[in-house]
Amino acid sequence: IKTFSEMPEDELSQIQLIQKRAHVNSEDYFDTVQLKTFFEGVSDKVAFLDFESINPILPMFPNSKPFQHIPFLYSLHIWDSTSDTLIHHSYIHKPEDGDPRYNVINQLMKDIPKETTIFSFNDFFEKQIIDDLVNLYAEHSELWTYMKPLFKDLALPFKKFWIYSPKQKGKASLKEILPAFSDISHIGLSIKEGQDANYQYLRLLKKQVTLEEKIRVLEDLETYCKMDTFGLFLLYKMLYEKLK
Repeated sequence: IKTFSEMPEDELSQIQLIQKRAHVNSEDYFDTVQLKTFFEGVSDKVAFLDFESINPILPMFPNSKPFQHIPFLYSLHIWDSTSDTLIHHSYIHKPEDGDPRYNVINQLMKDIPKETTIFSFNDFFEKQIIDDLVNLYAEHSELWTYMKPLFKDLALPFKKFWIYSPKQKGKASLKEILPAFSDISHIGLSIKEGQDANYQYLRLLKKQVTLEEKIRVLEDLETYCKMDTFGLFLLYKMLYEKLK
């Protein structure tokens, strides 16, 4: 067997069958029934959140553990579907100001809209970050208890193959999905992966850069994080229009 079309369908799982037919027909697959169920109850105004963090082997700040993710940057896009308006909030902690966690959670709770569905890609990470922050700064615990159920994982429809494009080539990472369904990708960015963002910010904390390089790295970090949440918005809006 050398081509997708030669594969015997009676030997394929349901997911393999979706992939085969998408590649043979060069068509995107949408399971509109599952997608409509997934998006039930989503608010008219939606938010898209992404954190960047460091997780050093040796803790750098009080009340932190080895390998614990310490957020230093977030990007938050908010889209109102009724007016088709998109706004963006971002916070990056200055490395010379030490522990970023208090400032990150305080600013996030000001920026994030209430009574709004919040999308992340693999939202376990974002929720774990906020859980850790709220455990440290309990004044936000009541608000977080209310907000946590409003999170939805935008990676789920792609992992479950409720949507699939042959351009994904079987992969379900945001870096592969985004260019499959839009004209946007991470290719032209100086920072393209979360691990690189982690490394670059650690360099800033350890003062291993010149002032000029520090300014550039901070800009690159914000640009990378912003691309992730803008990408989530593009994917959501594509699905929103498809289902509408």
